[in-house]
Amino acid sequence: DLARHFEGSQVSKGDYLFFEGDPSERIYLAPKGRIKVVRHSPEGREVLIEVVAAGRPFGLLAGVEKQPLSASAVAMEDCALLSIDTNRFLSLMQAHPSLSISVIHDLASRLRDARDRIRSLALERVEQRIARALLSLAETLGKRSEGRIVLDIALTRQDIASMVGTTVESAIRTMSRFQKSGVLRTESGGRIHILDLEALQGIAESLPPPSERADARHIKP
Repeated sequence: DLARHFEGSQVSKGDYLFFEGDPSERIYLAPKGRIKVVRHSPEGREVLIEVVAAGRPFGLLAGVEKQPLSASAVAMEDCALLSIDTNRFLSLMQAHPSLSISVIHDLASRLRDARDRIRSLALERVEQRIARALLSLAETLGKRSEGRIVLDIALTRQDIASMVGTTVESAIRTMSRFQKSGVLRTESGGRIHILDLEALQGIAESLPPPSERADARHIKP
């Protein structure tokens, strides 16, 4: 019943699917391919809000609230796109409780992510915030290859800075430290290879390096 109401289209890399402030007329998902959700500063600088993994709906919150869209969406690669009329989707939610529960789960997950980001901005150092952002991307977009995790997305230092609320200079310095310590490696195209996942998790949680934690286990109280 849900699937027959979706319409399909093709979008090319760099295409805008909608703009901040547009009315919420449709809800979208990309079965394959990734979409980035962005906002623009008054100076025109693009701020990365979220990378939407394949198969996850977007434009959902504005649709449920019947409010204008709060951000813009851009295709990160050529991909197929599915969309459904917002009013039709809301009617289907009323007719199918299981769909409503799925929407609640998705919105709760996004709320938890937003809460964690606010806490991170308020309490954590820049290197912790960047480590958390990379771990989050690894969870949704990471691919294991030869004992490492490759983030299948090209990220600029500006992207990283905007995700964690810091300056580009701070992002450059932090990523440089991560590379020198062997935690990760960055390709020239912007793809990031996480070489030491445990160390990155330790940075995110503000723990000592794994080697120091191993030594500490041998110290008697």
